[in-house]
Amino acid sequence: MSKIYTLSEVSRLMGASEPLILYWISLGRFPGVTLEEPVFRPDTKCVSPYGETLTIAEIEEMYQRQLKRLGLDKPITLEEEIQILKDEIRYFEEKYGGPFEKTLGAKRELSSDEERDAVEWGCLLRSLERRIKCREKSDK
Repeated sequence: MSKIYTLSEVSRLMGASEPLILYWISLGRFPGVTLEEPVFRPDTKCVSPYGETLTIAEIEEMYQRQLKRLGLDKPITLEEEIQILKDEIRYFEEKYGGPFEKTLGAKRELSSDEERDAVEWGCLLRSLERRIKCREKSDK
């Protein structure tokens, strides 16, 4: 029997919230997946807004490669994770010449590359914010 991915797992692999994944299902971005039964298999396709298609298995493979590239395939401390996120954010700040809010976040129209970077950059910023809140809670 082939692996079944839960909504939560797909959300984690794609770096998107569960409500966003459900919205994408409603838009037909996961052909064959329904809101009533959001079941994902390795061969389930995800169609990007630009028409690119990847299977969930391919998305998981990319996710695992990213973890390995970042050294996150091994346990790390919260401080190490925060530093990694800051480094990744700094890459985009240098690439676009400033913080998100003053660069891609301020543009009305984005190219497909900018859109992809904006999504990734935004996810990094949200992840950093969550990790900092987590650190603040553990410091109390």
